[in-house]
Amino acid sequence: MTILRIIVALLILTLGLIGCGKSEPEETLEPVPIITEAPKPTIVPAPGATPAPSVTLTAIPVPGITPTPASIPTPTPVPDIIPTPATIPASPTTAAPTLTRVEIVASIRPAVVRITTPAGSGSGFIIDKRGWVLTNNHVVEGFSTVMVTVADSIEIQGGVLGRNADKDLALIDIGQDSSFTVAPFGDSEKVSQGDDVITIGYPLGPLLQGEATVTKGIISALRTDNDTKYIQIDAALSPGNSGGPLLNTRGEVIGINSAKIYGTLIEGLSFAIASNEARELIPLLSTRVVVVPTPTPSPTVEMPTLTPSPTPRVLPEGRLHVHFIDVGRGDAILIDLGETEILIDGGETLLGMLPYLSFYIDGALELMVATHPHSDHIGGLIYILNSFDVNAIWLNGDEIHTQTYNRFISAAKSEGAQMYLPRRGYTAKIGELTLKVLNPPGLGKSMHNNSIVLSLTYGDVDFLFMADAEKEAEADMLIRSDMQLPDVEVLKVGNHGSRTSSSSEFLQVTKPEYAIYTAETGNYYGYPHKETIAALTNTGARIYGTDVYGTIVISTDGKKYDLYTEKQAPTPGITPNP
Repeated sequence: MTILRIIVALLILTLGLIGCGKSEPEETLEPVPIITEAPKPTIVPAPGATPAPSVTLTAIPVPGITPTPASIPTPTPVPDIIPTPATIPASPTTAAPTLTRVEIVASIRPAVVRITTPAGSGSGFIIDKRGWVLTNNHVVEGFSTVMVTVADSIEIQGGVLGRNADKDLALIDIGQDSSFTVAPFGDSEKVSQGDDVITIGYPLGPLLQGEATVTKGIISALRTDNDTKYIQIDAALSPGNSGGPLLNTRGEVIGINSAKIYGTLIEGLSFAIASNEARELIPLLSTRVVVVPTPTPSPTVEMPTLTPSPTPRVLPEGRLHVHFIDVGRGDAILIDLGETEILIDGGETLLGMLPYLSFYIDGALELMVATHPHSDHIGGLIYILNSFDVNAIWLNGDEIHTQTYNRFISAAKSEGAQMYLPRRGYTAKIGELTLKVLNPPGLGKSMHNNSIVLSLTYGDVDFLFMADAEKEAEADMLIRSDMQLPDVEVLKVGNHGSRTSSSSEFLQVTKPEYAIYTAETGNYYGYPHKETIAALTNTGARIYGTDVYGTIVISTDGKKYDLYTEKQAPTPGITPNP
């Protein structure tokens, strides 16, 4: 058995232990400015509303509440959706001066990041201010999006640009930021046995939180296996160190920490992929390709599937069509009536969904609703803003310091769309559609419970879109004496079918005939939870989920309605309408 096969086998066994007991991440809330309610010419207030001076779209305010304008924060500029291939500068012909270990750590540690997936945790390092992070393929294997922690505490949603399984390397994009520290490459051909080295990484994943760990050692040997060059070291490496940099005494990256051979009689057998191997691959990885293992000398090159790509269908004209789009993780709902289109949320990334949306969107989106700033709701909206004209945007007003949120706000400002901060009691008439805001009344501590909750009425048919609102928000809506929750034909279930939403009391009032949840197939959190399915079943609702049926479309003439699904259900006893 080759060294590489031993390494991979042991690594898989070891890394499988990391990530156990991982809970859903919470994001820290910061003070929130209110966004100016500016005019929007193509949307008018609901009948009976008195518009504010010079404003033709305004939400009907709750008595005594006056919106207060404030400025929108200036975020980090949005990088190109498809970056240009990387050009890694050649190693300098004049050697950099030797640094102390303290100097090396001080200069390079800010470039080292923690990478987390539902399967485990590893390390990586920033190689370009465009926000490119290099790591091992086995750290991100099976995932197109990952969570990257910069500077020990700042979480940024990243997308895998490309990967090479043969070389065990992957490149992640976390978005451009001129403040990023970049780790410089050295020449791995100029290293020797006995050279001093340093490693930096995040061992043991969630078991060892906080700052990165530094270890030191020497180069024990230089090896080649399956046409890949490795640097053998005696520095301590543990699960979670994979993907971190191996540094020489000049603070240059000479290797990517990859694996360690374990055993009761084995000590100090750790390996790093030589940096020159990575430098040669980065231009290819940056073009969003995947190189999969193959026994032939020429590996197969394929484009990765970033999100599900449902096939559009021709739907009856003159009807309202509400598309619950299968975007994997997250929500994305398109409301389409003739030339009127409204988009509620956009999933994590909508790159694979653009052809689907282009089939239905005529001209500009009248309204985009970002129910709350979690990445699985606003990430895809960045691409929509870069691809379609958008007339107005509704936000809930929460802010979080994530790269995804910054890129979304930057894209919204670049688009020039009017931004609104709707609150409970607001109503807007958009063509023949009536939208009412049922939540939030203001901002509380829970971002889920601050979600914008909307009811949509078309003729005699009512929809209720719960975003990620949980039982606390449901209870607050139930006790409001000035607001009556509607009986609804179609409920978009709160928080992807989590047990934290859909209380029996709330369902008894709303009485949905159809309940639709959005969830990724085989998701880490186990959505939908059995408690939610039981509660929905007890109300008599027919239940459909995007994890089972793919994209789901409700089509209605305002009196009767039909349901279409992309897939036939594999579960016996569950049959979609034709």
